[in-house]
Amino acid sequence: MKFARYLLEYLVARALLAILALLPLSFARRVAVAGSRVLFACLPRLRRIGLRNLELAFPDLSPTERRQLLEQSFENFGRIIADFAHFPRSTPTDLAARVESSLPQAWEARYRAAKVAGRGVIFVTPHLGNWEMLALAMSAIFEPIAYLARPLDNPLLDRYTSRVRSRFGNRPINKRDSVLQGLAILDGGGNLGLLADVNTLQRDGIFVPFFGHLACTTRSVAMLALRTDALIVPVCCVWDTSRYRILVGEPVEAVRTASYAKKNIIDTTALYTAEIEKFIRDYPGQWIWIHRRWKTRPSGQPSLY
Repeated sequence: MKFARYLLEYLVARALLAILALLPLSFARRVAVAGSRVLFACLPRLRRIGLRNLELAFPDLSPTERRQLLEQSFENFGRIIADFAHFPRSTPTDLAARVESSLPQAWEARYRAAKVAGRGVIFVTPHLGNWEMLALAMSAIFEPIAYLARPLDNPLLDRYTSRVRSRFGNRPINKRDSVLQGLAILDGGGNLGLLADVNTLQRDGIFVPFFGHLACTTRSVAMLALRTDALIVPVCCVWDTSRYRILVGEPVEAVRTASYAKKNIIDTTALYTAEIEKFIRDYPGQWIWIHRRWKTRPSGQPSLY
């Protein structure tokens, strides 16, 4: 029964992607954005979560302004789907035309210096703009990366998305062996990508400020950086009027000032989380507000939802 459901979901998703792939990209984006507006109207529970998150993050905005941002967030997801539908036949030339990828010279110099020194680099990115475009474009026009992403619940869809993401050399990491594989990649001077803006269970994370509230955040990035001396680079790919633009935040060196490990992990995580927050504040209509980012609370504190 479960396989039948997975197969049906897979066939429906592939059919929708195939239809969008047949359309010119600009028109496919308009169609997908229109579909996302329908979803916005049909999903009251997600609307409530999104509006609550926006209330927590932007208490000074009016309810109308928050609703507009949430609508933009849904539209952004539609744009991601349309672009993903066109990925299987996109070339590096296509991607270079769709993404403004000129990176700051100061950052490139620091990145190259890290590579010359044999250091690994951890790219941390939020679910902002088009993270799928970021991974594919970086591999096609810059350098491939190994990436850690939660597998989709549907294994058929998971295998398909992994094939698409890996077209230009990206490599998915199995979650079960993620720490060992991540250490090996970074010790070898490689690149590792992680989405680092989702709620984490208390046993797996630490609390750092995020939009003025403590958010349980993965400790993996800081632990890997501390173990391997990797450079942490906050990065994202946002929609900017007619094309995407890659933004790079302030690179973060692992903090080693405290005498005990947990404090260094907290301080390191807080630094790159602050950079992620800056990205989202600049492009609030492109973040996934429907995720319960503050679900896990410090012991004794009430739920925010």
